Amino acid sequence: MSLDLDFFRNREFQPLDHHFAKKMVQLAFPEGDQSSDEMQMALYLASGLVCFEAAKGNVCLHLQDYAAEEMKVTGSDGEENSLLFPALESWIEHLQQSRIVGDPETRHPLILEVDTEVKRLYLNRYYQYEQGLASFIRQRLKPVNLDEQRLQKGLDRLFPSSDSTGIDYQRLAAERALSRKFSVISGGPGTGKTTAVLKILSLLIEQADDEVPRIRLAAPTGKAAARLKESIQKGKQRLLGKGQISQEIYELLQEETSTIHPCWVP
Repeated sequence: MSLDLDFFRNREFQPLDHHFAKKMVQLAFPEGDQSSDEMQMALYLASGLVCFEAAKGNVCLHLQDYAAEEMKVTGSDGEENSLLFPALESWIEHLQQSRIVGDPETRHPLILEVDTEVKRLYLNRYYQYEQGLASFIRQRLKPVNLDEQRLQKGLDRLFPSSDSTGIDYQRLAAERALSRKFSVISGGPGTGKTTAVLKILSLLIEQADDEVPRIRLAAPTGKAAARLKESIQKGKQRLLGKGQISQEIYELLQEETSTIHPCWVP
């Protein structure tokens, strides 16, 4: 291979980025292949960057983030180097001509998605992970059957109306959370996320009749799990003190927390 493929040897990258990128080029352009240097370099750069982005926790490479941009890096000798990435259209064109890059309907090592505003390159496995997660979420977005009268009664008790004419977003979040099997509630510190979750769990228990729902409380780290447990304990005590939940619901509200990892086991 006459082309000098050493960009990912620079200090900003890991050895895996370089070796993976070089291996992809070797697979796509075996010895004797007459493809242009530009095509080989396009694949080398895209392969190294998709590996680099995966190590940062990103499921794919957004080609626009690098296309036609100059990146300055530091070589092993301490000298500063720079490289100008290909323009987006030519980069995509070169990748589409590679035998190891395919569209989302194929099983190539690299998956190129160009039918979206953001042009994405995936490792095949990560593309499958993303599609599986998206399918999982879509299935749980379907409406569920509820006892509407019981739900409204519970909402009125847990979210009493105030003089404010604005929208009660906590009540709205609770109502929507119960109508689907998947919900995301976000907000900064002190915005009432834990209280809202406790009220949602209370409503879920009320909807369940004799079959108590299985509740798992999880956080990213052990420290966060301990803080969550403390917040849950204080929150349910506060709801009981206000008469918003019964003693029975209080006792059924789960206090034990864990990190997320054990929850992955069925």
